[in-house]
Amino acid sequence: MLLIFISILAILLWLINDELNSRQERLRIPVRQCAGCHATVESDWLVCPRCHTLLQEHCESCGKTHRKGENFCPWCGGNKQVGGRL
Repeated sequence: MLLIFISILAILLWLINDELNSRQERLRIPVRQCAGCHATVESDWLVCPRCHTLLQEHCESCGKTHRKGENFCPWCGGNKQVGGRL
């Protein structure tokens, strides 16, 4: 009886651990490459730690950060070339 209880408890602990590990995998920050040196950088970094290339910039319309080089802000739709919202 005790052996059955310990076995069930071990299986439950294993399932809980497996679920926690899969959640951590889903929550990982996506990575991308730096445009300057092609090093792997995380998507929320502002500057590459290897070559100091600016990776993100602030939108002139709403002030939120987005990837450097995008013509339109993904948050407000502001056009970088025109300097205003769509």
